[in-house]
Amino acid sequence: VKVAFGFPDTYELGMNNLAMKIFYNEFSKDSSIAFERTFLPFQDMMEIMSKMSIPLFTLESFSPVKEFDIFAITLPAELSYLNALKMIELTGIPLLRKERKKTPILMAGGPAVSNPVPLFPFFDIIFCGEGDHIFKKIVDIYKENDECSFYKKIEGIDGVIIPKFYEITEKGGLKIPKGKTVNIAKNNKFHIERPIDEVLIPISSITESRHEIEIMRG
Repeated sequence: VKVAFGFPDTYELGMNNLAMKIFYNEFSKDSSIAFERTFLPFQDMMEIMSKMSIPLFTLESFSPVKEFDIFAITLPAELSYLNALKMIELTGIPLLRKERKKTPILMAGGPAVSNPVPLFPFFDIIFCGEGDHIFKKIVDIYKENDECSFYKKIEGIDGVIIPKFYEITEKGGLKIPKGKTVNIAKNNKFHIERPIDEVLIPISSITESRHEIEIMRG
């Protein structure tokens, strides 16, 4: 199974992201999953890619993201929504979920999805809460099931929102999803878990040259 994990900003910023390091560490223990990183190229690189028809690719194998099974994007802030959509556009994958057929499953998660409704038209799965081990669990379920069974089996997992299962209505100018209520996922074992074993080493200068360690969860 091939998973592309995207950070919706440049490499220099994305390599400071602790979620990426946590997931990279978690997935590296499973040789049946290729977990590769991708970032939003800077403007000059985007222009070259557009000119030469180069789709967004991963850092580890330089493979086109559109050839992966799952494309997951972490959203640390609401302002990164547009960058995430730009990343999807650069892959060559249709932006709107209803226009896609056989493409990677698109997932979004992170602190900025506490209001997931604006993301409904674009993502197949939206994850609310702390996905330390649940992201890996979702990928493991994907390995063992066809697409139809996959969605049914993950539907009951805390934090998992599947937009196609909801009906969107409007009231007073607000878009309101009608469907299953989902509990935010929490990592109740955070205080007894070991920190990440392996730290990703940047290949170039990054914005913050430091080692992060979490002391609490909010």
